[in-house]
Amino acid sequence: MTHHAYRVLILAGRRAEGDPVAADQGVSSKAFVPLAGKPMIEHVLAAIEGSGRAADIRISMAKDSPLEREAPHLAQRLANGDVVRHQAAKGPSASVLSALKDMKPGERLFVTTADHPLLTGDLVRQFLDEADRQDADIAAALAPLALVEATYPRGKRTKLAFRDGAFSGCNMFAMKAPQAVRGVAFWRRIEHDRKKPLRLVARLGIMGLVQWFLGRLTLADALGRLGQRVDLRVVPVILHDADAATDIDSLQDLKLARHIFQIRMEKRSA
Repeated sequence: MTHHAYRVLILAGRRAEGDPVAADQGVSSKAFVPLAGKPMIEHVLAAIEGSGRAADIRISMAKDSPLEREAPHLAQRLANGDVVRHQAAKGPSASVLSALKDMKPGERLFVTTADHPLLTGDLVRQFLDEADRQDADIAAALAPLALVEATYPRGKRTKLAFRDGAFSGCNMFAMKAPQAVRGVAFWRRIEHDRKKPLRLVARLGIMGLVQWFLGRLTLADALGRLGQRVDLRVVPVILHDADAATDIDSLQDLKLARHIFQIRMEKRSA
């Protein structure tokens, strides 16, 4: 199996309506919230670089992000050209779309978010290895919801329930250029439904919705039907690791992440 190198896009834009985690921590963006001695986004960068699969790394962020004050090490890396700034568009899908349109045919894009500090190089590599094996136009990482909830009990999670189980999204996507452009353009049209599973399933058409209501629709069936809408092969990659599905959406999540990092630091120093 060929292991492809990927251009990486880390989504680190700001929400138009503001973010409660960033506001509580006194920073301009959730990406710069301090965690274990450095901004959250630097943990994501370390995981991606540790995977050995990045051709180059771009960070999608607002033009006026105060990096010198909130993430000076990242500011220096951008100045050195180690990583590249990508101007954030209006919404995650628009940012991904602009990155894909700037790529050559045959190149591949790995997308994740800056609020994913438990990500590791092994998880990134595992996901991309499976995406390469399946040779899909778009691959999306998910984790079994029962595993995630058993490992890290917390508040409300977005639940995607199908015949073969319930899943939680992992904010990791692998895409081929230029094929994936059609899929991301479709994503952009339905982006406001991303936290409303029933509305997302309704996008599968009447038969897909009926199958889902009857409990006959599998996760692969659902993504396959979505892919058919835009003539793409879209596949799930199931990761059996709760860290893959643990991002920072709330202050409760941040408290959990800090606790996990504290435990890991104590184990390393023992």
